[in-house]
Amino acid sequence: MEIDVIVDGVSDLYNESGVYQLRNTRKGGRRQNDFTAYLLPIIPRDGLEDRSDSNVLKIIYETEYGKQRATVLVYLLQGLVR
Repeated sequence: MEIDVIVDGVSDLYNESGVYQLRNTRKGGRRQNDFTAYLLPIIPRDGLEDRSDSNVLKIIYETEYGKQRATVLVYLLQGLVR
């Protein structure tokens, strides 16, 4: 990830100085969106499914070798908790 500092000279309610950071994900010198940077590389994983139009209610983590890993995802889809 690269961080660009942008000076636009515009002040507003949230940015009094006119300076802000713009975060970009780049690979091979090309900008990537969230889908190509994070989701596209993991789509081939077994057990990974896309559940559009759902809301995550709870993520359950397990700690293994000092690292946390999400193992259960509870979500709401079409009015049902799954």
